[in-house]
Amino acid sequence: MKQIYFLLLSFTIVLNSQGQTMTFDTGASESGFNFSGWNSAGGIIFLDNLSNPASITIDSDNWNLTSFDTAPFSTGNNMRITSNLGNSYDYNTSTAATHNLNWTNITSVTIQRIGGSGAAADYDNFVYTTSTLSIDSFEKNMNIKLFPNPSNDYISISNLNQEENYEIYNIIGQKVKRGIVLENEKIDIQSLTNGIYILKLQNKNSIKFIKE
Repeated sequence: MKQIYFLLLSFTIVLNSQGQTMTFDTGASESGFNFSGWNSAGGIIFLDNLSNPASITIDSDNWNLTSFDTAPFSTGNNMRITSNLGNSYDYNTSTAATHNLNWTNITSVTIQRIGGSGAAADYDNFVYTTSTLSIDSFEKNMNIKLFPNPSNDYISISNLNQEENYEIYNIIGQKVKRGIVLENEKIDIQSLTNGIYILKLQNKNSIKFIKE
């Protein structure tokens, strides 16, 4: 079995300096997010049922919601958007508007009607940032081995002194897997898409590997 020595590296999670924008040309979807209670048509999304809330939740880690746009179908409604951290913002959908929030480190938002009887408004252009990996320092440790690398099914780590919690991040900083590993125990990576990943150990050191 092929074994490769690696430099261990410590990394920090930093925010993208440039925002991304959710647009909905293919419906209520965005890579890395889950949508609940939404319908879509013509490149916009709207609440599937105004009597029920709709939500957007990131698959892993946190995101920062900067703003979003609304445009009315007909008569506006009084609406409220809240986050899992307790942020709250009330708005009316009778006219087209951009709503500036600048909420940080959230995992989900929920939108619901709090008054009015108009049709559902259009929602578009959710501007947001997510966490990305920034490698800022290196620490040489020639005792730790991650193997095989590249791999398409399993990876293992040798020379661990004890049981370690681990997290696996993709190249844009999304946490895609977590668990506990013992020395030479196999970690299943078959479900990961091909690419570069960072395995972060409990001691804050990390190892880069390739899934192919």
